[in-house]
Amino acid sequence: MRERSILNHRNKLCNYLIVSAFLILFYSCVKDKPNVQSTGNINISATHKVYITNEGNFMYNNSSVSFYNPDTKQVVQDIFKAQNPNITLGDVCQSIQKIGNNFYLVVNNSNKIVIVSADDFKYQQSITGFVSPRYILPVSFSKGYVSDLYANKIAVVNLSTKNIVSYIPCPGWTEKMIQFYNKVFVTNLYKNYLYVIDVLSDAIIDSIYVGKYASGIVLDKNENLWVLSSGESSSNQLPKLHKINPVTHQVLITFTFSSADHPNNLVIDAARENLYFINQHIYKMSITATQLPTQYFIASQNNNFYSMEWNAVLDELYVSDAMDYVQNSTIYRYNKNGQSIHTFKAGINASGFWME
Repeated sequence: MRERSILNHRNKLCNYLIVSAFLILFYSCVKDKPNVQSTGNINISATHKVYITNEGNFMYNNSSVSFYNPDTKQVVQDIFKAQNPNITLGDVCQSIQKIGNNFYLVVNNSNKIVIVSADDFKYQQSITGFVSPRYILPVSFSKGYVSDLYANKIAVVNLSTKNIVSYIPCPGWTEKMIQFYNKVFVTNLYKNYLYVIDVLSDAIIDSIYVGKYASGIVLDKNENLWVLSSGESSSNQLPKLHKINPVTHQVLITFTFSSADHPNNLVIDAARENLYFINQHIYKMSITATQLPTQYFIASQNNNFYSMEWNAVLDELYVSDAMDYVQNSTIYRYNKNGQSIHTFKAGINASGFWME
């Protein structure tokens, strides 16, 4: 559940068994454990803020959230524990979403969403009843959708009462979602289709063929969707990048990768003019390009690039390196030209970002 790259998604069970066995034998020898820098109230009133969710190790209940101040370059590890010393966040913190004046922390293997105040990151309450939640998307002031790995349905959450009120049947591993007016487009790793939900009726109204292991989805400045599918070698499906009209649901153009490629983690810059994705290295591609990039934007120096996000406020790219999935992740911060600004540590398997 914790692997953000599609290659890791496809081998998640094997990886968990290997990592779990390694941890049982060597966990006490692991250095580089995140330390809480403060056990009292932490000042998070900075002008610019970056929150990083760290999945932790599967079944070890050691997920966390790191707080980073890009102006001072100060890092506070495990801010949830620092602000809530008597509460455990849970197992595999998958993603973070701000809704109103609260942060919603989706804790995958603990089957819950933990809500904390955006003012001080102190615990408010939890939403339970999920099977294996991945992401939450607010679709109105009072309603949110939650994707799920195993449920074969999307949970509809009442954001006022903070509980699940209904479900939208959707077979397969539902993952990232994006809203365009009264429609939500849902990626699905196990199916060949991008699903379209009518927000008013909470029902699937269409599906768009995009191929296997689609997870990345962004909206460009021209209001076109881009969907990245990593393909599946066992069924001879090559990785593809699709440009889609969200009004007509027509696929406008498809870019096809080679069988040796494993692209994942699609993001878009602040101007919504350039796409970025991980394919061992990090690649940049204009939304007006007529072919896939052949030259990387940022080279991997034996890194294990795991996740990334564009900071639209400061117009910067943040990239997580999961290292060996056991020690703390390294976060690389780059400007829009690909030049390094700062490198710092987060928690284990850093995968989700919220920036403001």
